[in-house]
Amino acid sequence: MQQQQIEAWLRQLGSTPTPVPLIEGNQWQLQFMFPPGSQQTLACFSPRVPAGSTVISVNYPLGRGEAAFEVLSEAEKGAFMQELRLVLSRDHLYHDMAPGATPGACPRSFAVFDMRFDDGLTLDSFARSIIMVSNTALAANLCCARHLAGARTGVPSTQAPKVQ
Repeated sequence: MQQQQIEAWLRQLGSTPTPVPLIEGNQWQLQFMFPPGSQQTLACFSPRVPAGSTVISVNYPLGRGEAAFEVLSEAEKGAFMQELRLVLSRDHLYHDMAPGATPGACPRSFAVFDMRFDDGLTLDSFARSIIMVSNTALAANLCCARHLAGARTGVPSTQAPKVQ
């Protein structure tokens, strides 16, 4: 798909695409906020392989969450990791969790992405992919907040404020 078409569709969806320096292996890459007006930054790029594909992605570093994860009990760590995997496992989407520094450590980040091919890429399918990637990432962020907020504040996670 041509970069100009994707930029036009992003504008039609209310976002402002910004070109980013090329990453090796991509023909072009854009970043944009979605939903419009939010702080969530997504990327859209065209990898050289496979040819004719467009990827919509979001990547979230867990940063401070890594320290909060360390104070959780083994049961709480297991519950967090299980829920995070379940939230990220969605039909038609790919996800990746960057492993922590040691086995059993908190993931350094998670990514959610969808790949569309030119023969099936329309404004409708593109918008649906953006919404699915965005909503999955937001749900994963809520999972992280629910499990790690209490650890950061010193309040046991069973008593941590509920995220709605």
